[in-house]
Amino acid sequence: MLEEVDINDGITSVKYDQEFTSKTNKIVRLVEDTAIRNIEYADVLCRQIKLYTHKITTIEVCLGHLKPVQREIIQLRYFDECDWNTICDELFIQERRVTSTTSRPSVSSTHFYTA
Repeated sequence: MLEEVDINDGITSVKYDQEFTSKTNKIVRLVEDTAIRNIEYADVLCRQIKLYTHKITTIEVCLGHLKPVQREIIQLRYFDECDWNTICDELFIQERRVTSTTSRPSVSSTHFYTA
């Protein structure tokens, strides 16, 4: 997405529907306005990247504290999008154990949040 912002340099043909003047005789500056929008959009994207990177790191830390069976269940269910029966078949365990393993927390989530 950042590449798209860099490509949009504001050099386009004149669109007369955007060219107007007001009582203060302020005119629209297409190139400058596009450059400002691109810079602001790039800043928003950078902040979103940092936020998602932080979330991914938190999830990886949480997954690292799980038991191997729990980690495998989460991997199959949410990343590989398998249904419960497929998970039971691959891990050779009963569906009751799979659902009970995922319903109870094994690690306190407050351990990972810092103020």
